[in-house]
Amino acid sequence: MTQTTPSGTSGLYLYGHADYLVNITNSIWGYTPNRKFQLNGYYGVGLVHGNGDNEFCLSAGLQAGTRIAPFCTALLD
Repeated sequence: MTQTTPSGTSGLYLYGHADYLVNITNSIWGYTPNRKFQLNGYYGVGLVHGNGDNEFCLSAGLQAGTRIAPFCTALLD
C-alpha cells in the first residue's frame, strides 16, 4: 500500500496482523448448541514496516454475543 504523508512524501508500507479468538463461555461450561449468550476473548500481534521503520502492535479485547435468531447473532465488541 502506498501512502502519502502530510509533508508530501510517499512510501510503501506493509502491514501484517494475526488474531487468536477463544470462546470463554464454551471453555468454562462446555459446548451447548442452543446457548443464547456467549463471551469471547481475543488477542493479536501485528507489524507495520515502511520507510525504514518497524512498528510492533498488540491488541486484546472481549466480544459478547447474543443469539437473536437461529442463523443470526448480535455482537458487542
